[in-house]
Amino acid sequence: MAGKIAGLALAAMALSACSSSMPTPDTVVPEVSSYHAPLAAHAISSGEKLKLIAFGAEGLSGDYVVGKDGKLDLGRWGKVDAAGLSAPQLEEAIAAHLAARGTPGARIAVMPDAV
Repeated sequence: MAGKIAGLALAAMALSACSSSMPTPDTVVPEVSSYHAPLAAHAISSGEKLKLIAFGAEGLSGDYVVGKDGKLDLGRWGKVDAAGLSAPQLEEAIAAHLAARGTPGARIAVMPDAV
């Protein structure tokens, strides 16, 4: 019995030592601004291919090409000005566009092929 108690105590000490070195959300999650840095520096242009991922707007995710007019045709959701914007700016523009058309709260990710 004493051996079992000593074993449990040793296991508890080992676990407590591990908990101090466990990662926290701050150390696990990469900084979003460093991820977006190359995307923020790139201006989208006419004819550019984009991958769009949408959460909260079913059927919107997919591959798109910016039109000669600089607009991104989102099908039943209409068109959004895209040329000259960075990917993060276009994400915000699409989310605002969707909200104005009755789809609030959609989360958008835009990934240009060129970056």
